[in-house]
Amino acid sequence: MKEYMTDRFKNIGLLRFIFAIMIVIFHTVCLNSMLCKTFVDDIPMYAAMVKHCKYSWVCVEFFLIMAGFFLATRTNFKTDFFDFVKKKFLRLWPVLAFAIGLYFVLSLFTPLGYNKYSNLFALLLIQNCGLTHVYSNVHQSWFVSALFWSSIFYFYIIKYVPKPHKMYLIGFITMLAFAFGTHANGKPIDNIYLVFNYGIMRAIACLGLGILIGYIYIYYKGYTSEQQTKYS
Repeated sequence: MKEYMTDRFKNIGLLRFIFAIMIVIFHTVCLNSMLCKTFVDDIPMYAAMVKHCKYSWVCVEFFLIMAGFFLATRTNFKTDFFDFVKKKFLRLWPVLAFAIGLYFVLSLFTPLGYNKYSNLFALLLIQNCGLTHVYSNVHQSWFVSALFWSSIFYFYIIKYVPKPHKMYLIGFITMLAFAFGTHANGKPIDNIYLVFNYGIMRAIACLGLGILIGYIYIYYKGYTSEQQTKYS
């Protein structure tokens, strides 16, 4: 099984764009943004989106599955573990810091309240580790911390667990995480037994599924390439 692949995956960019648009619609329509409703209440398309986009949150699952797929197929697992952690942190942190920083600036001139401690947890990417029950001002920051910790969790397993066991372990963890999510109340920041919460378990489940799909893809590509060489 290859360490990583350099294939160019067609249409992934398009899928990401579609999922991103649907998530934006979810947050502006299904969460009843008052600014949005003020201007577009009478637009038929808006009414249709209100009716049909309530399940757009599922697109987050697709983003996480794609992240797991690329972790399996594009990552060089010869990379030092702490180098991977540093690169992942530096990749995820700037956009989050900009969003929270912008909110802080706006709070200086508007009635917006700034939750400094919860925002600090979010900036340190530890919002999903059971240390707080409160949302940061940028509610979507749960996704960033969940993606960060689940990515380094699976990187460690893939890098250090022996090959005969790693896929069984990832499959078992993925199944447990999906079972956890099935019985959770669906609120990303709520903590269960003080540590685990729906956000981090959602990421662990979907990244795990993406990794399994990625390794199936790697196996399939290796098999078909071998067969094509054999019979060409």
